[in-house]
Amino acid sequence: MMITRWTPSQAVDREIALLNRALGNTISASESVYRPAIEVKEDEASYTLKVALPGVRREAIDIQVTPESVSLTAEHPSTQDKEKVTHRSELRYGKFTRQLTLARKVNPEQVTAHYENGILTLTLPKVMKIQAIKVNLFTDEPKVEAPDTQQANPAQ
Repeated sequence: MMITRWTPSQAVDREIALLNRALGNTISASESVYRPAIEVKEDEASYTLKVALPGVRREAIDIQVTPESVSLTAEHPSTQDKEKVTHRSELRYGKFTRQLTLARKVNPEQVTAHYENGILTLTLPKVMKIQAIKVNLFTDEPKVEAPDTQQANPAQ
């Protein structure tokens, strides 16, 4: 009995190849899906996101950060030479977009990015404290006050 390791990307490529044959080669299995490897780590203060983008120029990377998510868009351009026949290529080319939803809110204004040797590293500082506020609805003019503070002069 022979054991074969299952690789999800190869399984998807096989399915696309079967679909291509049925549809007349409208989709290329080798260009099917470009999803770079991503690593997300978390500590008490921040998330660290690493994305493998070998061959992608720094200028081709677009990063959008909201308090709840990170969105990456980039393109790895094909280097096909029309005068040469490609016999085998396991490299992935094309445009991709990845959106990651974060479990805790981050401060988008404090995000730092570093790109070296094809690895994009984002440091996403978490919002450490979300302070609740108390809204006073028992006066003609509602006032907002911190929950732990006492009003010195309620007549003001």
